[in-house]
Amino acid sequence: MKTEISAMSLSPLNHQATYTRHFPVAYWGTNVVEIFDVGAQLKSVVRSPALPSLVRSVLLYNFGSDPNSKGSDYHPYLLAGLADGSLAMMLFKSGQLTELKVISLGHAPVHLTPCMANGRKCVFAVGNRATVIFLEKGRLNLSPIMLKAGPFSPNFENRDIHSTQDISAVSSVNTEAFSSSLMLASSTGLFVGRVGEMKKLHIRTVSGMDSYKGKPANSSVKASFGTDNPRRIIYEPSLHAYGVAFIRTEPTRVGSYEPSRSSFKLIDDNNLTGKPFPLYSKII
Repeated sequence: MKTEISAMSLSPLNHQATYTRHFPVAYWGTNVVEIFDVGAQLKSVVRSPALPSLVRSVLLYNFGSDPNSKGSDYHPYLLAGLADGSLAMMLFKSGQLTELKVISLGHAPVHLTPCMANGRKCVFAVGNRATVIFLEKGRLNLSPIMLKAGPFSPNFENRDIHSTQDISAVSSVNTEAFSSSLMLASSTGLFVGRVGEMKKLHIRTVSGMDSYKGKPANSSVKASFGTDNPRRIIYEPSLHAYGVAFIRTEPTRVGSYEPSRSSFKLIDDNNLTGKPFPLYSKII
């Protein structure tokens, strides 16, 4: 490879498989996405045209229910979230990328996360604005999302959140407490949400479960970490825990150097609490 990788994804097109045969790789400088085939040898299948901006998130995703590439409900698309807030979408069929479409979600880098909504496969895309991408009548459709704070989210004072520029990472989760849900990391904490009906979409802080001691059944769930700012999040089912990477910037006088440090925390998926496990404590 002649340039460094800016983004890649190993999510399988066949949702029933535990591995993938095709995976996309995006490059710095060229803003090109290349799809590789993992067979006896690693080989390139197709390269996209140069996209308008650097690719920060990429996903090769089958919006259909058929895992067989020859099936009637097999609809693979290449999605690329760009650094300038744009979202690029291309149909991946017969080894070719066609039907390029680019839309704007604001000016913040776009994150892509697969999810489910009422049993339908879709992708949650968030930049300055959030939207859900889904397939209907053989074509991709987009529905904007309104984020709404719950009664235990005092930072938003029960107001609708129309700007999502605060969101730094998103991960899909599916547990007994949070079925078919999304966890969003922001500078104010972690929020668990669920996508409602298509074209009538909204995300609220998920209602608290009985397992949350000391909270009524209709309370909202939020985890706050003070000055630790969540930057990346992932869910590990075997541990029943979320892994969250944080960056903390120490407060200093105005105009002075602001030292920062990073840490990693395991968060229990039942009560959203956990102890920090520093990746390193060196001031950077």
